[in-house]
Amino acid sequence: MHPRNHSNGEFDPASNYWSEEFLAGAIAALPEGILVVDSRGIVQFANPAAERILGFRSGELIGTFLGLLISTVSAESTPACAKGAGGQSMPEKPEGRWAAEAKRKNGTPIRLRGSCLELEGRPGAFVMTVRENLPSHSGDPQAELLARSFEQFPLPALIATPEGKVVYANTAFFQLAGIPPEAAPGQFADSGSALWLGAERDLADYLGRQATASNKTDRPDGESISPIRGEDGQVSHYLMLGHVSPDEDAARRELEQSEQRFRKVAEIAGEWLWEQDPQGLYTYSSAAVFDILGYRPEEMLGKFYLDLMTPEDRKHWTDQLPHLPNIPRPFHRLINRYAHRDGHEVFTESSGEPLLDANGEIIKWWGVDQDVTERKRIEDALRLRNRAIEAADVGIAILDARQPALPVIYANTAFCTLTGYSEEELLNRPHPFTPCMETDPDCVASLRTAVDDGSSCSVTLKLCRRDQSSFWSDLLVSAVHDEDGRLSHFIWIVTDVTEGRRAAEARRELETARQIQTSLLPKIALRTDGMEAAGIFLPAGAVGGDYFDYFMTADGVSATIADVSGHNVGAALVMTETRSALRAKSMAARREGRRLGPSEMLTDLNELLFEDLNGAELFITMLFLEFDCVTRRLAYANAGHNPGLLVRTASDHCTVIDAEGLVLGVKREVTFEEKSLLLKTGDVILLYTDGVTEARDEQGEFFGIERLSVDLLAHRHLPVEDLIKELVNRVREFAAPGGLLDDTSLVALKIL
Repeated sequence: MHPRNHSNGEFDPASNYWSEEFLAGAIAALPEGILVVDSRGIVQFANPAAERILGFRSGELIGTFLGLLISTVSAESTPACAKGAGGQSMPEKPEGRWAAEAKRKNGTPIRLRGSCLELEGRPGAFVMTVRENLPSHSGDPQAELLARSFEQFPLPALIATPEGKVVYANTAFFQLAGIPPEAAPGQFADSGSALWLGAERDLADYLGRQATASNKTDRPDGESISPIRGEDGQVSHYLMLGHVSPDEDAARRELEQSEQRFRKVAEIAGEWLWEQDPQGLYTYSSAAVFDILGYRPEEMLGKFYLDLMTPEDRKHWTDQLPHLPNIPRPFHRLINRYAHRDGHEVFTESSGEPLLDANGEIIKWWGVDQDVTERKRIEDALRLRNRAIEAADVGIAILDARQPALPVIYANTAFCTLTGYSEEELLNRPHPFTPCMETDPDCVASLRTAVDDGSSCSVTLKLCRRDQSSFWSDLLVSAVHDEDGRLSHFIWIVTDVTEGRRAAEARRELETARQIQTSLLPKIALRTDGMEAAGIFLPAGAVGGDYFDYFMTADGVSATIADVSGHNVGAALVMTETRSALRAKSMAARREGRRLGPSEMLTDLNELLFEDLNGAELFITMLFLEFDCVTRRLAYANAGHNPGLLVRTASDHCTVIDAEGLVLGVKREVTFEEKSLLLKTGDVILLYTDGVTEARDEQGEFFGIERLSVDLLAHRHLPVEDLIKELVNRVREFAAPGGLLDDTSLVALKIL
């Protein structure tokens, strides 16, 4: 019927009723196959019916050489078109009807018939109709009409032999079963049986029980079985029809349209649609699989889904599946880890569900996978950052800068520990820190300015906890801005530096003590008419327990070296006390105009220091000398200290200077042996502590008195300051790279 003008019923040529879009839709809806072939024999257009008849999916026929599809040709009228399609030369008049043997895409043979017509203005190009030539009609037009009608029958239909062999299924069955129409009978037999029978797999037994002498057996679930009899009256086949009510048929069509729309949208979105048989082998895969896994859709067919996974995931699921209950049920948002064709890992989020028959048996699985590799990488990175923040030993909190009170929206464990509040008590409440009175007001002002200006800052504050205890902290405030540059959050990083400040204060105190201790030692070398002296003290720590001294007396020079046990603050305090006592005793004797010899000096020091040393559980070793510049006699006494070394001017070896005596602080009353000897010009005396002789190299060997004696002999000609420096360098070189581990002191005396 032509479109007419609605006002007067006349034909309206301006109407677009017969538009190109409408005509394309009409051709696509035809049940008969339509092919357009160019002069080379290449298919340029194929409607859905042609694709279905020849077993191709949408668009696959385009570009195919028709001679590969249609081979042997028989003519009913002018066979020009058919011969051209078979690869033969084209006649002058290609119009006519034709019949041919062909092959579907999967290789199964099929007989076709149709007609073809040359296209005007396109020499050699033609359009041809294609329909299946069922062998049963024997050229009878009425039989042919019945065959086409049965193929386009809206109800699913199977034809099977009494032995249970399925020999035919119409298009409606394939659509219902969800298997490709090009499948061979042997391939859809089991699927057809499962669809019709559920768990009853023996089709022959089922037909024998259900079929009767009557013409049709109806089942309550909407199935009918009709025997097909031959000329001899015997049953040669059975026709099985499924019943679909009008409502069911409309619902089925709506479902099919909805599925097609979903497939289209999903493919546009890049999602991978798939179907699997009950054993997990792919029977369909959308084109998105190439972008996700690198395989073409046809390469996926027949693959087992576990074979596509990484070895680790394959082992995981292989170990898990045997222990899972065999209950077919949908799954949602399951994360799979596949191996891409090139080897790299691909993560997908998979959802699917089984298609079940009436008895709950699986017909197939269908589902969709979405590539979430990048999302998972980001999520893994975020989880790692979250774990790192939670594991951090500094307090980290995020404050909402868009609200005046700056409520806390996140706090890690360390932040909760520092504040004394639980996470629940902190969240959505103002920040809990209050600066204590000891805090520098300038730091508090800097923090307030940063918060008001939306800037970052770093300050040191003394903050109060929930229990009112306080701690010193380094607070780093970082401002966070959104994409538009607006301030959105603050990040507070709080580090408890209380112990660090205490340690810093202790270091400052030790530095003060070291400076005081150093100030009590001789700062320059001593030179008189008869002797020169120089010394050095190298503490192992900030302070130490070594002590040396030299000073003028009424008759000459007194010199001493001592070692308090330990090299800490306590030892330094005792050393200071020892120096004060020794200097006081010496000055008292000088004022009284009497001589205080080395033995008497050590005896008086032991008595003065005994109570303090005993209470502190410390002791002192000391070597004390007195040199008379007039007589050149050296007197000395030793309280358990390392013996001194004497090098005579004309000698090639060192002599030990030693005397009997107990260390100071062990007994209250002690007698010390005193000895003396005469010295000559050029003689050198060296006093030292055990930090020199007990210095060790990498192998653990001691520097020892022998090396010290050799170095003393080698450098005795140097001035005393240079001699001390040379000996210290030799000890340091020996002990490198470990360095000097004990207090080290040296005193050199040279007779002039």
